[in-house]
Amino acid sequence: MTTDSLLWGIDLGETKIEVALCDPVKPAEALLRRRCDTAAHLGYEQILARISSLVAEAEKILRPLLGDSAGVFGAALLSAQRS
Repeated sequence: MTTDSLLWGIDLGETKIEVALCDPVKPAEALLRRRCDTAAHLGYEQILARISSLVAEAEKILRPLLGDSAGVFGAALLSAQRS
């Protein structure tokens, strides 16, 4: 299994951002959740940086369990943020 085969959810709310990863076989059970404050008052770029940071953290935690291909989703997100 890779992070590409997992279901990714990103909840961007007024006060918090949360990233959750679920196994497609058991989508109601999150394998991993990470959250942080939205800090919207710091602007759009900071919100994107916080989302990227949460995704990178999730991939860092899952990489030892899932193998070398675990960084594909985060790399794509970071690339999109820089465009």
